[in-house]
Amino acid sequence: MHLHRAITSALCLALFAAPALAKKSAAKADGSKSSKHASSGGAATGLVDHHLGCDLSAKGITLEPWTSAGVGDVSTSVKAKFKSLGTIRDAADFARFRKLCPKLPDKVSRFVSGPWLGTMSSASLIVATEDVQVHRAYSTPANGTCGTKSQSGEFGSWWSVMPLPAASGREEYRRKMAVCSSWNDFKMKVTCTLKKGSVIAVGPTQSMDCTADNHAKEKVPNCAATAKGWKDKHPANGNHQVFINLFGRDAERGAFLTGCTSGAW
Repeated sequence: MHLHRAITSALCLALFAAPALAKKSAAKADGSKSSKHASSGGAATGLVDHHLGCDLSAKGITLEPWTSAGVGDVSTSVKAKFKSLGTIRDAADFARFRKLCPKLPDKVSRFVSGPWLGTMSSASLIVATEDVQVHRAYSTPANGTCGTKSQSGEFGSWWSVMPLPAASGREEYRRKMAVCSSWNDFKMKVTCTLKKGSVIAVGPTQSMDCTADNHAKEKVPNCAATAKGWKDKHPANGNHQVFINLFGRDAERGAFLTGCTSGAW
């Protein structure tokens, strides 16, 4: 009798305990899933940005998949190498992100501008989750466009995460990138490796008016190029621009940009 009662009690305990154990196991599994999701941003990313100095371990930081909104010329395989930190559309967005990324330029107009001023119409800050190749077209120093001391030089600010086209496609590329012919002769090209963890700004191409007065507003340091050839007007479009803040940073460039190879385009 006592044996029967003991067996019955054990069976009851097992029946009541099973759902509780299952619930506990499910909660543990959900916790693991949540931890895995949380690791996409914040301290768990293990990413360090030596380019813009963005604090990727800051509270509330979450890295999302980069959808490349607004640009249509970036391949799926390249998009997969980046995560999105957020978007800059105006001065308020810029002020918020500059607290997080202190090595952003001092003004948002350095890389996001209004119509007919060039640069980008908006910018997403994206983080390289692995080493990524970046590409740039630049001027020969003797062509009168300011040489290597300006944005037309080898290590200027404007790049691409997609390879440059063949030399026969230079002028079409110029129109897509809205680059004034007097500003950059596109005779040279350079490819570098952007280091894992680096944050860059990327966005759609803004329209550019290449007339002398408008171009002069750019106030490019050390640039004394003449107004000759500033006649074209390039419309805004969905081809991507990449801004890498390189001006005056030769000594620290190797912390985020390495393995560069240059040559004629």
